[in-house]
Amino acid sequence: MVGSGYAACAWALLFAIANVYLQLGGPDPLQHWRVHHIVGWIMLMNLAVIPLKLLACLVALALVQPWGEQLSRPLRWLLLTAAWSGCAILIGYPLLGSVSTALVQNGLLASPPAGILVGGGFQLRVILYGSFFLCAGLLFLIPTWHYQRRTARTR
Repeated sequence: MVGSGYAACAWALLFAIANVYLQLGGPDPLQHWRVHHIVGWIMLMNLAVIPLKLLACLVALALVQPWGEQLSRPLRWLLLTAAWSGCAILIGYPLLGSVSTALVQNGLLASPPAGILVGGGFQLRVILYGSFFLCAGLLFLIPTWHYQRRTARTR
């Protein structure tokens, strides 16, 4: 349980570092070492998610550190809201993509919802991409569940 909290923290930190790396013009190893020139609103979005990912590091640590249990009741509620929301997003995103892909591939949906990439069905790279977020969601889920159970007894 504590290990998954630290792993979730490391995942969020590395994910934030990746945004900084790409913003500074580092070649993208996932796209044949192509260099992206991130400008405009995409740059703003890229820079805006960095503090969110660093906040996710703090949330993950608060779930497993003793100081996280010492938070006031409103702050514990806020921490749990952030943690459960993160779990839902990280697990829901790849599941929505997989369901959309299956529906489009079977002709039950003409096109995917806005913002969902279907791109050629269940390819290995698409499965790995979704698994990256799914695993992170599970890493956050474990300490969130335990934190909620632990702090429910101390109210």
